Amino acid sequence: MRTEPEDPAGLQSDGLLCQTFPRHPAKDEERLMKEKRRVLYKKGVFVCPQCRQSYVQEKWLEEWRIRCHKCDYRGTLTEVSVEEYMDEETVRH
Repeated sequence: MRTEPEDPAGLQSDGLLCQTFPRHPAKDEERLMKEKRRVLYKKGVFVCPQCRQSYVQEKWLEEWRIRCHKCDYRGTLTEVSVEEYMDEETVRH
């Protein structure tokens, strides 16, 4: 006669583990995938501090995307006359 190993908590035999913690992978992923962040948008006139190229940016862009396209400078351009606004953005990973 074969006997099953004893389960002191009784979790496996009663199926309580599944009932206590139901898994909904789609809902769990959805909760983990959304993230809100503050984004600074800018538009206006900018000058590259390295090559002195000036830019007129008419569309709202995220601050970190404004870069010099003439030289290899990778940093924030000098602001000459700039409008800016903060916005909250929901990011999905």
